[in-house]
Amino acid sequence: VQLGKAYQTAGVLFEVLCAVNKTEKVEEVAPE
Repeated sequence: VQLGKAYQTAGVLFEVLCAVNKTEKVEEVAPE
């Protein structure tokens, strides 16, 4: 159970990292 929870948390962190990475790339292309 704990391993599954850790895997789920890692998946969420990975999604957040991807979202942040996309946001940073968009800001680089079109800075305000």
